[in-house]
Amino acid sequence: MRIEDEFEVQASAGDVWAYFLEVDRVVPCVPGAADVQRVSDTEWTGKVRLRLGPMSLVFDGRLVMDGVDDAARTLTLKGRGKDQKGKGTAGAVVTVRVSGDQDAARVEIVQDITVTGAIAQFGRGVMQDVSTRLVGEFARCLQQTILADLAASSSGSAAGAEHQAERQAERQAEHQDARDQAGHQVENAVEPGGQHAKRRDAGARPSSRPKPIAAGEPRVGMLALVALRGMVRRGVRRLWGRAPRPARPAGRGDESA
Repeated sequence: MRIEDEFEVQASAGDVWAYFLEVDRVVPCVPGAADVQRVSDTEWTGKVRLRLGPMSLVFDGRLVMDGVDDAARTLTLKGRGKDQKGKGTAGAVVTVRVSGDQDAARVEIVQDITVTGAIAQFGRGVMQDVSTRLVGEFARCLQQTILADLAASSSGSAAGAEHQAERQAERQAEHQDARDQAGHQVENAVEPGGQHAKRRDAGARPSSRPKPIAAGEPRVGMLALVALRGMVRRGVRRLWGRAPRPARPAGRGDESA
């Protein structure tokens, strides 16, 4: 029995195809799937519960990924299960094909189903109705899950980018502080008013050499010399004033007398 269904997902075809390749993430959206265990990278075991007409069935089954065509975005799965109460068996070859663009993906599911036992009494109409209902539930869950994962990934990328920008700004600030500190140390080392110059000035001893006399200052030594010379001159004059003056020669008037 061949049953075909299709649905659309509001996500890019590439994202939807990548999601189908991770069967562990797809299985939770399969209606009635439970106790799923990974046997290998391409094989899983578990249970599937479903209602078919008046029957409630629980299949112990095995699922195998039989083929993957990345170029055509086509996946082939093979499954087989047996009802726990012995009401029959079911097997299916399921082909999933994904097409579309960046805005939306179209998913086509083709099932070739074989059944045995009591469940074989149900005709194609019942099988088609059950399949359409199950595929509809699967499609809604798949779209919600994919969109949630994409939103979380986008949010994480934005947060990571923001954190990286903050770290870059912090590193630039640290480098600028280091350059400023290095420049300040160089200025202190070479400028007269720097810290090193201040320490040298503070620890320097006063020089014993005499300070040079400024051009405008009075020269005390020269004044003293001039004063001494004046005193000597005055003393010489006094001495000369006390010595007897030489006699004047007699004039003619004196001779007549």
